[in-house]
Amino acid sequence: MNPGLAETADPILSVRALRTQFTTRDGVITAVRDVSFELRAKQRLGIVGESGSGKSALALSILGLIEPPGRVVSGEVRFRGRDLRALSERELLRIRGNDISLIFQDPMTALDPIRRVGDQLVEAIRAHQNVSRSHAWRRGVELLREVEIPFADRRVNDYPHQYSGGMRQRVMIAIALANDPDVLIADEPTTALDVTTQAQILDLLERLAVERGAAVILITHNLGIVADFCDSVQVMYAGRIVESAPLRHLFSHPVHPYTEALLKSVPRMGRDKVGPLYSISGRPPSLASLPRGCAFEPRCSLGGGRKVCIEDAPPIMEWHTPAGSVMTECHFGADRFANHETLLERADG
Repeated sequence: MNPGLAETADPILSVRALRTQFTTRDGVITAVRDVSFELRAKQRLGIVGESGSGKSALALSILGLIEPPGRVVSGEVRFRGRDLRALSERELLRIRGNDISLIFQDPMTALDPIRRVGDQLVEAIRAHQNVSRSHAWRRGVELLREVEIPFADRRVNDYPHQYSGGMRQRVMIAIALANDPDVLIADEPTTALDVTTQAQILDLLERLAVERGAAVILITHNLGIVADFCDSVQVMYAGRIVESAPLRHLFSHPVHPYTEALLKSVPRMGRDKVGPLYSISGRPPSLASLPRGCAFEPRCSLGGGRKVCIEDAPPIMEWHTPAGSVMTECHFGADRFANHETLLERADG
């Protein structure tokens, strides 16, 4: 998909200044801090960041699934122009699993261990479709075949513990796709799976997304997965989107120092890649006591201790390139972006 073309279409999902907080013994934790982005039809958007950066909280916030002591305190989530935050729980239930589906990170906890897989598929189908149980059961078998579970007509009678980890994730994908959603949110769908199974799950998601024309938000900490699946990327740190760019631009010319550090941390194969793995120094800040300035400043490769980074929140900067829009939050973003563009011009010359 061409990210430049995607930006010409109206967004199917629009998130504006979304803020989510949790009240804890340590104080108020702001897990999602004024996050904004747009998703267009058939787009594949990757949201990446370290554990604890707020990725999963963002996914749950979009669907109104944050439970006490957490709550979404401000912002908008618009699906096809409708503000989901203004809807009743009953109205939201019509949208969840029908228009927007979520693939949870851990299928063993998301699936009911004492109910057959077929019964759980039937429930997902009949929640949004006025069909008989026998029709829904047959459709459930078809869905298991679509996600490439062998002997689907027999395995539909099994319980989740009788499936392998990869097979359970396929069941979660089948449930998420049962009602042909327009938007699919996949929250770390390959966590705890071996590399071969990860690749199979991603290939499956890609095929089904193309066949059904669904837009996908892929939430992960794995940049290798993003490179294989997505056409645009949002980088999240301490509850904020700190960089947004088309895939190729972000991988070849990251603007934010955190994005650059994440890319350096990806293991690379080859004779010239000998030596210790690169790691980002320090730890992410506590979301209960965020610094006044840039949250990444203590770990930044540009050199810590700069007064402007310590005292002032970084500005939001945006540029329009032939590949699509690039956004970052960094005091030195303009200089870094200009340096990258100069390198691109020299390469083209």
